[in-house]
Amino acid sequence: MDLTTPRCIKFIQIMMKMYGMAGMDLGATEETLVLNANHPLVKYVLEHRDSEYVAMICRQLYDLAKISHAPLEADEMAEFIARSNEVMMVLTK
Repeated sequence: MDLTTPRCIKFIQIMMKMYGMAGMDLGATEETLVLNANHPLVKYVLEHRDSEYVAMICRQLYDLAKISHAPLEADEMAEFIARSNEVMMVLTK
């Protein structure tokens, strides 16, 4: 995953809109999120669009790509940590 130009941000925006997260700001539109279509998480999102976890996965992938380029803002980091805890809780089921 790499955050570099707008094509994949559009994908994330569509996915977030589908899951009721349309009002969330994805930051500068000059960035593009490049996803590896062969990555298991990307395949999961594409193959399980109705899964309750798709929105969480999309946001987590986006934040991980952002973190690889710069620190998150304080509120973004708080959301990232809360979501990371939620991901770990899902793993315990």
